[in-house]
Amino acid sequence: TSSRLQFNPPTLNFGNLTPPYHTFSICNMDISSEAQVETDSDRLQVLLDKYLHDPDDGGPAADALLEAATMFEQEEMRFRQKNADAFSSDRKHFPIWEMLATLVRNEHFLGHVFSAFMQRRDAVLQAAAGRFLVSAGPGLSVLPTLQQSLFMELLTQDTMEEKLFEMINSGSLPMVAWAEGLLAYALLDDHCADELVRRGLVPNFLRRLRGIVFEDASICEAPGAKSVPAQESGYELSGKALLQREKSFLVQCLGTLMSYKESLGLALQEGALDVVLTLVGAGAEDAVLCHETLRMLASLLSHRKFSLVFIESGGLRCLLGLRHLPYCGSSVGLCLLSLAHFTGVMHKICRTADPSPKELTAFALRILDYSDEVASCNALQFFSKVLAYEQAFLGPFDELHGLRSLMHVARRCIDAAAGEAR
Repeated sequence: TSSRLQFNPPTLNFGNLTPPYHTFSICNMDISSEAQVETDSDRLQVLLDKYLHDPDDGGPAADALLEAATMFEQEEMRFRQKNADAFSSDRKHFPIWEMLATLVRNEHFLGHVFSAFMQRRDAVLQAAAGRFLVSAGPGLSVLPTLQQSLFMELLTQDTMEEKLFEMINSGSLPMVAWAEGLLAYALLDDHCADELVRRGLVPNFLRRLRGIVFEDASICEAPGAKSVPAQESGYELSGKALLQREKSFLVQCLGTLMSYKESLGLALQEGALDVVLTLVGAGAEDAVLCHETLRMLASLLSHRKFSLVFIESGGLRCLLGLRHLPYCGSSVGLCLLSLAHFTGVMHKICRTADPSPKELTAFALRILDYSDEVASCNALQFFSKVLAYEQAFLGPFDELHGLRSLMHVARRCIDAAAGEAR
């Protein structure tokens, strides 16, 4: 039986599906550009109508799905540039919220798209369906409506999981990328994650990620990668662009899978640490990918042995040199909290000269001061554990006026509570 360690990514609780599926409530929207939202929603509705007119007509139906997918990708990226959390409900303050509401109003649409993804007769339509589901997946998975349950119900049914596992085993683009992208959401369901680990698919994810990161010819020049366009064409993605997306999907999946005890040996064997340090190192340009990689690292650090290897490899210095702060504040704070749970690991950190405990304390205080509530919470929990080490951490904490920072956080919490009460 597969067993997870602590620091699992949050599992959403999806209730039973009960008809009618069209019941929904999206209100209190605060969107700055109403004209743009109306334009996007109308345009999306036209595309949905075009697809639903004849969902089996491969050419027009695929074109409609690809254009709609591109719209969701653009708006989702605008949201993620402001909010690191892929599962945040704050989309209601962004234009993508009204686009999601348009999907909700078209109650039969998702069922048709999932059917297109499951069929084999039209590869172009199947790939377009996969891309659309992945692009709309982040928003659909957090909608406060029955459409959320419908999306997860369709995604985690046994036949769908079998299809995803089959595509992943094939290793052929573009379907392997879209299957991994959908699994990033399906793995929120414990049964799916347990089954993937039981079937021994974790090494496939680790090897494929390593191959993409270090540009292994067996992956980057494989027939599947060469069969897609070499350059962007209309709404089609090039082979290189697909591999970049697949890299992000793999990292998201491994953020869940690395918390399993069975994954520790595989991670060490497949060089997961080298991959992580490369993705978050000084040359990392993609803030969203850096954040997701740090979440993967936090899962790995929930294993004591990996934490020790991480420290010995100079991983702490890499964390302190992150470029994308405060954007990655919550995920790097989670990494620090993971390390703080192990007494043996903390003793090793206390003896580490580079970075010194004082530098680590100053870094954690920076995270504490960020306006990001999750980042502050992770930093608070980190200090609740490390201040027990008086000489190494309590002294520097006092010297750096840590108590003043704690009072600032307390004041923010009081002010926020007062604002909600009003």
